[in-house]
Amino acid sequence: MTNKKELDVLLDGNADGELQRDIENLMQTAGIYCRVFSRIKKADSLQQKLEKKKEQYTTGGKKVQDIVGVRIVLYFNDDCDLCRHLIEGKYQVDWENSVIDDAGTSEFGPVRFNLVCRMPEKISSKFDADLWRQYPLDQTFELQIRTIFSEGWHEINHDIRYKHSEIWNTNEYKEFGRCLNSIFATLELCDNSIIDLMDKMSYDAYKKCRVEEMFRFKFRIHFANDSMNPELLNYLKANKRVLKEFYKIERKDVLGLMANSELEVIPKSMDNILFICNKIWVKDEVIQSRIPVILNRKLDGLDLANIV
Repeated sequence: MTNKKELDVLLDGNADGELQRDIENLMQTAGIYCRVFSRIKKADSLQQKLEKKKEQYTTGGKKVQDIVGVRIVLYFNDDCDLCRHLIEGKYQVDWENSVIDDAGTSEFGPVRFNLVCRMPEKISSKFDADLWRQYPLDQTFELQIRTIFSEGWHEINHDIRYKHSEIWNTNEYKEFGRCLNSIFATLELCDNSIIDLMDKMSYDAYKKCRVEEMFRFKFRIHFANDSMNPELLNYLKANKRVLKEFYKIERKDVLGLMANSELEVIPKSMDNILFICNKIWVKDEVIQSRIPVILNRKLDGLDLANIV
């Protein structure tokens, strides 16, 4: 029999808080717009799960893998792959128990982006060792990747449908389930529409030589400083040909570059992004001549060809 009082004691700690901060720092390093949430499974919830599925979970067999849960809520759905790449680079992913759905072409429905990752030792050691010895719990955490628009839908779906799936799986509820999925379809359209809007706004800013706005809307990076040095700003305004070269750079390439561990020590200011992009892709001599000496030395010390 699972002992709830004992679980209350063994689960006490702030392991999820430290894990959340680590992942927030990882996303911030890449300049990704997001919110990160975490939780440790409550003792009564864990007790119910272990009691309900006591034949499934055993100390010598399958174990509960979501004692700690982390959710990354992205502003933009085209950051999902980069987000996953960052997680893969930092944590050991249990692919056998992770789920990444392919979006179907014939029908709309929830798309799961759930990764099971091994806890770093500094996180697992925050729990009492008896927790791992006495209960069928794996030293892993579940990480879910969502978007802002889908987050609310998933929360409602989890509490209303998933927790009562035996009812929703009946023919009587089939029409209601289809209606719930159609709401998800609308939110998916919102995700795509936001990106389309940003693209249109970046093009409009480019045509009007509104340089800072073009950088914000084009790259959608969470800049540490999202204003540009006036000298650089005026130069780009006066040289549309150079500005066009920056506009042509793919956003995914810039964010992939920012996510590289060799560049993580460089602050993600708009000026620094401009200098780095110029050094790799645009190669304008005037902009290169304005690059700070310290930043130029750092970049010269990196194998930029392999980074991109």
